[in-house]
Amino acid sequence: MIFDEAQRAWNLKQTASFMLRKKRVAGFADSEPEFLISYMDRHKDWAVIVCLVGGGQEINTGEAGIDAWLDAVNRRFPEWEMFISSKLTDSEYAAGRVLEIVRERARTQFDDSLHLAVSMRSFRAENVSAFVKSLLDCEKERAKRAFDELSARYPIAITRDLNAAKEWIRARARGTERFGLVASSKAMRLKPHAIDIRVSVDPVHYFLNGRDDTRSSYYLEDAATEFQVQGLEPGITTIFAATAGATFRTPIIESICATLIASCLHARDKVWWFSFRPAMQTIPLARLRSTIQRSII
Repeated sequence: MIFDEAQRAWNLKQTASFMLRKKRVAGFADSEPEFLISYMDRHKDWAVIVCLVGGGQEINTGEAGIDAWLDAVNRRFPEWEMFISSKLTDSEYAAGRVLEIVRERARTQFDDSLHLAVSMRSFRAENVSAFVKSLLDCEKERAKRAFDELSARYPIAITRDLNAAKEWIRARARGTERFGLVASSKAMRLKPHAIDIRVSVDPVHYFLNGRDDTRSSYYLEDAATEFQVQGLEPGITTIFAATAGATFRTPIIESICATLIASCLHARDKVWWFSFRPAMQTIPLARLRSTIQRSII
C-alpha cells in the first residue's frame, strides 16, 4: 500500500468523528494510521506500507502528522520493520519525541536514500526545496547559496506595489500558462488592498476559465489560499503577506513560508511577491529583508 501525503492522515478524534457521521460506527478507537496498519497486518505472509511524507503540510483539522504512524507501529505492531529517512529528524517533519523512541527499536533502520530531495515537478529549479528550507530555518548563508543556484531559471522578486506585480506577471506569462493570486489563509489584513481571503474562490472557475472571466485566476482579482490551490498550483504565482501588528513576528514568517510550500513549490515557473504594509517597516522586517532581499532584488 502506498499512502501519499501520509502526514495528513487523521488522528483518533477526526477518524472517530468521520466513522460516527458517515458510517454510523460509535466508539471507533483507532487513528487512521492505526486502522490502516491493522488492516495490512491481517496478511498472513507479508505486507508493505510506503508513506510519502511532506514536511510542515499537516494543515487541516485533525491531521496527525508523521509521528502518528511511528507511534502506531511502536505501540501496537512491534513485529513490523520500519525503514525511515535519516532526514525525518529535520524540524519541519515534526516527528519529535516519537522519533527518538522508535530509534531504540530493534526493527528500525535509518536510510539516507529514502529522502526524495528533488521534486520531479520542479525540474527547472531543483534547489527550490533547499532554498525554502533554509528560509524557514533562518539559515542566511545557505539560503543565499541556494538562491544563487536557482535564480537564473526560477525568478523570485519582492515588491510593495500590487499593480507592478500584476503587470510583471502578465508580461512574462507565455501562451496558456496559468497565473494567479495566492494569499495566506491567515492574512486577514489584506482587506485594505481589496484582497479578502474570507471570500472563497470557485476552483472550477479559478483554474479553468479564460482571461476575460473575472472569476478566473488570470484576472488577478480574487486570491486563493493555500488550502484552495493544493495540488492545482498556478504556473506563476503572486503571494501576499500582511499583518495587523507593527512587528514582523516569526509566526507570520512561518505562515508565509507555509503558503509558499503548500501552494507554490511545484509550479513550473513562478515569481513570489511579498506585499508588506508600510507600517511594518520595523527592525524585525529589516532583518528579514537583509537576509533575503540583497540576493533577490
